Amino acid sequence: MGRYPRCRRDFIKKASQGKGWTKYVYEVPGKHVIKPKHTFIYRIPDTDYFVGSGFYVMKAGVYY
Repeated sequence: MGRYPRCRRDFIKKASQGKGWTKYVYEVPGKHVIKPKHTFIYRIPDTDYFVGSGFYVMKAGVYY
């Protein structure tokens, strides 16, 4: 995430709200392709920790 500081800011913002979706572009691991990605962030109650899970937005039938 070091190359994408906006992602980090968005993740922290959503975590401070408790949970939420964020959208951004990110490099597909192992490929040299930048694709849109949607990630859901959830703050673990009573902690400063959060978890997230996301997926890349691809065209049907295109896999990386």
